[in-house]
Amino acid sequence: MRVSLSWLSDYVDVWDIDPDELARRLTMAGLEVDAVEARNRGVEGVITARVVDVSPHPNADRLVVARVEAGGNTYTVVSGAPNVRVGDVVLFAPPGAKLPGLTLEAREFRGVLSQGMLVSYRELGLDDDLLPRELREGIYVFPPGTGVGMDGVQALALDDTVLVLDLTPNRADALSMLGVAYEVAALADREVYEPKVPFFSEEPHADVRVRVEAPADAPVYFGRLIEGVRIGPSPQWLVNRLLAAGIRPLNNVVDVTNYVMLEFGQPLHAFDADAITSGEVCVRPAREGERIVTLDGRERVLREGMLLITDGGRPVGIAGVMGGANSEITEGTTRVFLESAYFRPAQIRRTAQALGLRSEASRRFERGVDPGRVRAALDRAAGLIVQIAGGRVVGGIAGGVFSEADLPKPARIELSEKKLYTLLGTRLPREQVEGIFRRLGFPAVSTSEGWTVEVPTRRLDVRIPEDLVEEVARLVGYEEIPAASPGGVVDGRGRDFAQELRRRLRHALVRWGFFELYAYRLLSEAELGRFPALLPAGQGDEWVTVGPADALRVLHPMSDAHVYLRPSLLPSLLAAARYNASRGERDLRLFEVGPVFFPRGEGGDPFDHVPRPHHTPAREVLHLGVLLAGEKDPLHWRGLRRSVDVYDAKGVFEGLLALFGIRAAWDVVPRVLPGLHPGRTAELRVGGEPVGLVAEVHPEVAEEYGLYRPAVLEVDLERLFSFAAPEVQAEEVPRFPGVRRDLSFFVSEEVSAAALLRAARSAAGKELEDVVLFDVYRGEGVPQGKRSLALAFFFRRSDRTLTDEEVDVRMEAIRRALEAEFPVEWRTA
Repeated sequence: MRVSLSWLSDYVDVWDIDPDELARRLTMAGLEVDAVEARNRGVEGVITARVVDVSPHPNADRLVVARVEAGGNTYTVVSGAPNVRVGDVVLFAPPGAKLPGLTLEAREFRGVLSQGMLVSYRELGLDDDLLPRELREGIYVFPPGTGVGMDGVQALALDDTVLVLDLTPNRADALSMLGVAYEVAALADREVYEPKVPFFSEEPHADVRVRVEAPADAPVYFGRLIEGVRIGPSPQWLVNRLLAAGIRPLNNVVDVTNYVMLEFGQPLHAFDADAITSGEVCVRPAREGERIVTLDGRERVLREGMLLITDGGRPVGIAGVMGGANSEITEGTTRVFLESAYFRPAQIRRTAQALGLRSEASRRFERGVDPGRVRAALDRAAGLIVQIAGGRVVGGIAGGVFSEADLPKPARIELSEKKLYTLLGTRLPREQVEGIFRRLGFPAVSTSEGWTVEVPTRRLDVRIPEDLVEEVARLVGYEEIPAASPGGVVDGRGRDFAQELRRRLRHALVRWGFFELYAYRLLSEAELGRFPALLPAGQGDEWVTVGPADALRVLHPMSDAHVYLRPSLLPSLLAAARYNASRGERDLRLFEVGPVFFPRGEGGDPFDHVPRPHHTPAREVLHLGVLLAGEKDPLHWRGLRRSVDVYDAKGVFEGLLALFGIRAAWDVVPRVLPGLHPGRTAELRVGGEPVGLVAEVHPEVAEEYGLYRPAVLEVDLERLFSFAAPEVQAEEVPRFPGVRRDLSFFVSEEVSAAALLRAARSAAGKELEDVVLFDVYRGEGVPQGKRSLALAFFFRRSDRTLTDEEVDVRMEAIRRALEAEFPVEWRTA
């Protein structure tokens, strides 16, 4: 926001405040001033002069020789401007005058001595892109009656300073001159002078009807019809103020709408009324694929739900963003329909983002305009158009308030002295606080505990007590509030158990050679249902496929790639792997510790959810995701390399069990799950409860991601941490030798090794330290449909050496248990 101090002085007295000091005070109060610009920088000695004679240059076809009078002196000037005419008052730089980067001196041009220069806006150093054509193509000509010999900077009102504000999104009020005026008035304790708004008929307009089909998105829409206007250049004072604000002047009607937008913060739009052939203005949602050519000459293809202004049928503007070329103000326009409305900020923000179309209007509507100024801005602009472009306001007012419930209301906030003291850390006299509310224009009533404060709708960023405390702190000055140590008792307990486990988890994975991933938590619709999701604890032990109908959807996604809250980490891991693989990094070790999301259902069913106002029925669960791809070992001259596989991912899980001291029985259960290899996917169970999965990605999916046989692991950490030992359990170093015994047997391919190990452990007794599957053989000598397995059993006691007889008893119990549960055939050799 560019704030001209000469313009600002129309609303609040600032002439006695040094611009740099004002910039400092605004910055300290939260309205950061990026720059302080003098508009007359580099311009000295330029004056107004009258052209008394013009003749062709004797030696150049495109130059003229003019004689000008100024301050009782006559000067001869050579100029190439096309608009030098006798009698005009122009801007003249005599010898010795200064322009940006130039000091004038008498010079000869093709044999004629030129005693200075006739000056255009360009030579004054103004932004060429902002200048209208008539100011770019010739010298500046003053209006009739302008005095001769005057200081040119003052005559053009360029003796001005502009403050360039870098506003935060919450301060929509400061996107207007009046908003900044209220801020300055509060800082300097001064009065604000509101501009005069003319009165026009409030009767409903008889000839123009307004229909709003989406009242929640356009709760207020007003319009006035002005007839008999004459389109032309704006007066110099209006052009100057728009240039100071960084707005390019176009014509008198459009310039007025921009001027009032900058003044009130309320965007307006002027339609050529003859383009509204039906006599009806309709505000409605767009249909998918509907098209409109906007004022910038580009055709826009609209999405369903974008808000349109139509003439009852065809679109004539994108509400709150940009008007249509088919209804723009042209030199032939004589009837103007002037629009002023309140559009829902989220609706305009979504439309502007989707179309990639930003405008000064959308910038303000996105942040929220003051609904209390919609009507006043309309009448202020109508009055200025009649004053500058002629014509008259015809009939009454069109439109009205279509949904009072969807309009922001003034906030009524209870603020206690205790909260003010607690948040500021210092006590302030009640009189000082009440004086701040008065300066802010917030009516306040003193109560026994504090104040009841009314906040007007021009400050939509002040809604809760903490906002009022911030306002008090800003006006007191943060630098004036003494530093104080926090009160209360400091809790020195450090991390809780779950936080400590997460820290140990991250550190361990990094030690094991993994790189941590921080990914977006949103997925596209295509990514959503590709992989299974384990329901949160307490909501079932099932693996489900979460589709668009069940997933948590962002109400207003910024792009199609980030629409749904993820129920699994696998899509994020694979997307990151694809990104790295496409850049030559194929040996990957990635992990992510992050949340997944599920609806918080009624009655235990996570998908039996009914959204309620101001409540997102969601449950967030912390998961670990791991991905391995490429070669297991680095390139080496010995050539001992192999690709990673699902057993490497399973090994990571085994490492986690040891890391967290988990002693509960665990096993793997083969599963067939979407997106994963049907023969290399298993559910991980601890204590009989599913905690995650380990798998190889389905070959077709892996190929789509540009990966070769990636292995993945996903674990519900909340489930896993419930089995973790709260303290590390130290064990005495064994003093007695252990005993190993082996069993070899044939068994059906349909029997899993995990089931065999589970049965063997349960029958082996407490002396069993470990059991390991150390050999798998298929081939010659093995019956059809079977495979040969070999298990190694390790026994030990802590108080003595086991005897052979004792171990024989344990092994016999294991044999009987396996024979009872599985069709095993013992091998003797």
